[in-house]
Amino acid sequence: MAVIKGDDVLFLDMADCDQKIKSVSLIGKTFPLFTNAAGKVMKALESTESIEWLVNRKRSKTKDIFNQECLISELVEIRSNGGVAVDSGGLGEGIISVSVAVKDYAGHVIGAITMLGPSFRFLKERIEKEIIPSLIEGAALASEKFGYMPA
Repeated sequence: MAVIKGDDVLFLDMADCDQKIKSVSLIGKTFPLFTNAAGKVMKALESTESIEWLVNRKRSKTKDIFNQECLISELVEIRSNGGVAVDSGGLGEGIISVSVAVKDYAGHVIGAITMLGPSFRFLKERIEKEIIPSLIEGAALASEKFGYMPA
């Protein structure tokens, strides 16, 4: 589970797997907002103005935005495909992250559920058929706990 903290994504909690190759704990760690799936999905769905905000914002930390036009296109795509973000390499070399937003009772994005793993385990077919449906279900359950009722 991750939330936005300033210009960063803060990882609040993490469940580990029993595989031999796994990620180090990200609990309490922050990453620049647009370098990972969690930050991208939260910003893409935060409000209709968030993408315009990005276009007009003058950032002091530009190192995490390599190609602003590409990023804006990616955020628009995340918004149009139902709020699922997939990122490769933002949390480390060979790491894939997949995120879905968690919403509150008013429909505001309050966080994101993220699954991450090595690229050799997160093949495109597995992401589409197993990981995304599982994350959507988990985010719906978490959102329900915060009072969210889809229209």
